[in-house]
Amino acid sequence: MIANPNRPQMTPQDYLAWEADQPQRYEYVSGDVVTMTESTIPHNQVTVKLAALLKTHLRGKGC
Repeated sequence: MIANPNRPQMTPQDYLAWEADQPQRYEYVSGDVVTMTESTIPHNQVTVKLAALLKTHLRGKGC
């Protein structure tokens, strides 16, 4: 989806009806529709490593 400043914002109901028929995944952010990128193996690996580091760092703390 190309950014278009003149495009009217969607309601949540309009977005849900529209998004169900789309081949790509989109996010609804405050009335704007934003294309979601596909995840990659390196992206997933970084995410898992970050979560593991945070878990270790926060273990036993009153957080």
